[in-house]
Amino acid sequence: MNISEAVALRIKELLTLNNLTQYKLEKITGLPHDTIKSIMKGKSKGVN
Repeated sequence: MNISEAVALRIKELLTLNNLTQYKLEKITGLPHDTIKSIMKGKSKGVN
């Protein structure tokens, strides 16, 4: 598992624990939909 996959997995866990959707996460953080989508699919190379 690489860092991008680990980050996506942790975000999924936290969303479940906090009863949030990706949409709510986008609104809370102010991150664009495409950014969250890229992170969740493990396609974001800038996740460090």
